[in-house]
Amino acid sequence: MRISQGSPPPSSDLHLSVRLHPALVAPNLQYDVRFPPSQSNSRLSPVILATPATSPPLASLELRVGDLPWRFNASPDADLLPGNTNVTVQDILLSIYYYLRTVVKSAEYEVLSKSKKAEIFRQFERRVGTDPAQRGKGLLRADFLDGRFRAQGLVRNHSEDSIWEIIVH
Repeated sequence: MRISQGSPPPSSDLHLSVRLHPALVAPNLQYDVRFPPSQSNSRLSPVILATPATSPPLASLELRVGDLPWRFNASPDADLLPGNTNVTVQDILLSIYYYLRTVVKSAEYEVLSKSKKAEIFRQFERRVGTDPAQRGKGLLRADFLDGRFRAQGLVRNHSEDSIWEIIVH
C-alpha cells in the first residue's frame, strides 16, 4: 500500500460507474481509525479484506477523511498480496490508518485560526497524555478529527466524482 499526495487524476466517466465493496459503504464500515484494521474491525474476514475495494477494480482510489483538507491515494500493497494491481478493502483501511498517523507540517498548522489550534492541541494532549515518546512525534492528522474516530464508510464526494470521502463520527 502506497499513500501519496498530489494532484487528482482527471475525472472520467469510469469514476461515475465505480461501485464500492459493500463493507466500505457508509454506514457499514464501523472502523475505529485509532487501531490497525486487524485489531479494530474483526468482523471483516481475511477474504473480505483481500477483495477488490471497487467494481470494476481500480489501481488507486483518491480519498479524503471527513472535513480534513488533505487528499491522499490508496493503492495496492505488494507486501500483502504480491502481484495484486487492484486496491483491496484492506488497502483502503491501511491507507486511512497510516494517513492519520502522518505528522502535520508546521505550515499546515500555522494557517489555522487561534481557536482551531487550541482545539487541535487539546486533542493532541488527550492522545499523548504523559507519554514522552508520543509527545515527541508531534501533531498527527488524527488530532484534527476532534475526537471522531469511527469511520462509518465511504461516500462519493458530491463536487468531485473521483474523490471518496471517509465519513467519521
